[in-house]
Amino acid sequence: MTAEGDSSSGRTPSGAQASITDVAQTIKHEGRRLVDEVKDSAESVARQQTGAAAAFLEDVATAIHKGADALKDKGRTDAASFVDWTADEVESLAGELSSRAPADILGEVENFARRQPALVAGAAFLVGFGLLRFMKSSSAHPRYTGQAGR
Repeated sequence: MTAEGDSSSGRTPSGAQASITDVAQTIKHEGRRLVDEVKDSAESVARQQTGAAAAFLEDVATAIHKGADALKDKGRTDAASFVDWTADEVESLAGELSSRAPADILGEVENFARRQPALVAGAAFLVGFGLLRFMKSSSAHPRYTGQAGR
């Protein structure tokens, strides 16, 4: 038997080596393709969610403007001006969300968090505290079970 065909000599036949290289290249190519598909899918979902958030903020701004109109009707023009300004800012945020790519928005949020870590930590604390209070108040009142006398 020759050394090339002898598996005990520690050498791999050249045909087998080529097959292994081909398989490795195929796996590498398929891995890249799958990663690209996942990225595309994630970007699509992010765009949809950003669009939904922008539409929600537009609805909120409309409701805020209606509140400002109600204040104007009651003669509270100073408060109405402030409420209108708030609605305009919410509309501006909605426009930013709908016109920018999700990756750009995420990058800006990350940069803000790097520049203002204490503010971000404080906001996270306040949101967590608010959620905790909400959860406690929700669980403090047992639900009506429909069973009388208990």
